[in-house]
Amino acid sequence: PGAAVLRLTGAGSAGRGLVINRVGSSLGRAIEMTSANNCQVQGNWIGLRADGTTAGLIQTGVRVIDSNNCLVGGAVSTPSTRNVVVTTGNGTSRSSVAVEGSSASIVIAGNTIGLSVAGTGSMGASTGISVAQSATVFVGDPVLGGNVISGHSAAAIAGGDDSQVTVRGNLIGLNSAGTAAVPNAVAFSGNLGTGPHFTIGGSTPADRNVISGNTSMRSALIRSFSLRGNWIGLDATGTVALPNGTFTTTGTIGGSNPGEGNVIVGPQPLNGSATVRGN
Repeated sequence: PGAAVLRLTGAGSAGRGLVINRVGSSLGRAIEMTSANNCQVQGNWIGLRADGTTAGLIQTGVRVIDSNNCLVGGAVSTPSTRNVVVTTGNGTSRSSVAVEGSSASIVIAGNTIGLSVAGTGSMGASTGISVAQSATVFVGDPVLGGNVISGHSAAAIAGGDDSQVTVRGNLIGLNSAGTAAVPNAVAFSGNLGTGPHFTIGGSTPADRNVISGNTSMRSALIRSFSLRGNWIGLDATGTVALPNGTFTTTGTIGGSNPGEGNVIVGPQPLNGSATVRGN
C-alpha cells in the first residue's frame, strides 16, 4: 500500500532539494528507485516538516529496488548533498532507507538519519537503514565520509536474507557532533532468511565507526559479523565514555593487523563463539 512521491526509473536520474513530509495514508515512500542505475538522491528533507524539527508521516524515506551504482547523499564536506531522513509512519516496517532485491554497489553517505536537521534529538523513527535479499550496500565511504544514524526505536542498521553490508566512517548512537548519546535500541540486527553479512570498520581512521550510547550492540540472526578498527563506547574525540548496553556477539571482533583492533569502553563482547583479538 502507498505510493511513492517521486519514482526514479531511468539511468542517471536524480531527486534533489525536496521537502517530503507526508505520503497518502502514511504507508507510502517518499523517493523510490526501481531498476534505475547510476541514480542520486541528495539534499532532501524526508519525513520532516520545513521547520526541521517536526516529524511528518512516511513509511519509507528512500527505497532502492533492483538498482545499481546509486548514491544516497554525498560527501560530508558538501552539506548541500546531505539528506535528513526520518520515518514515523503507521506501518510496522518503517525504514528511513531501504535497499532491496538484487541492488548492488549502493552507497549511503553523508546523511543524517533518525535525527532533527540540527542533529541533536531523536525524531521517533523505527529503523535507520534496512538491507534485504541479495543487496550489496556501503553505509559510509572512506572518501565521502559517513552518516549519523541515531535515535531509532529498533535498529540503526538491519540486514536480512543474504545481504552484504559494509559499514565505515559513521556515528551510530550519537548526535551529529559526536558528543552525546542519542541511542538506537540496537546498533546492528539481522532478520529473515539465512542472515546478513556485516563488515564494520577496517584498518584506517577513515574506516572507523564510532558506535556508542546504544541500548545493545547487536542482535541475533547475523550470519557473519566482522568488527575491526572501531571506537565502541566513546564520543567522537575518543576521550569521553558513552558506553553501549549489552554486547553479545559471534564473529570476529578485532584483528591481528595494524589498525584492526577496536577500542572498547563499557560492556565487552560476550559469547564463546566469537573470535576476539587485538582490541
